[in-house]
Amino acid sequence: MMRARRRNRLLAALLVAGLAAASLPGVGQAADEPDLQLELVGYWDPNDDRGLHFRVTNVGTGPASAGEAHVETLSPPPANVQTPAYPALEPGKSFAFK
Repeated sequence: MMRARRRNRLLAALLVAGLAAASLPGVGQAADEPDLQLELVGYWDPNDDRGLHFRVTNVGTGPASAGEAHVETLSPPPANVQTPAYPALEPGKSFAFK
């Protein structure tokens, strides 16, 4: 169970890293532009290692428009795709989703 949980965390972390990298338009941001950070917060149910909890944060200097994230778990099969929506975010504001 612990080994599977560790593997799932690693997989989720890789997915988050891939999502974060894919969602950024460039490496450096100009002044007064949004810069979104997507992170794995943990599990929303400690008894179920499939229930992942994420947070998107605007770490830029300008407001970010509403959008949606693309989260895909690959293991265990079958793949599970979700596209949770997040609201417009002012600089420094976050939105958590499961």
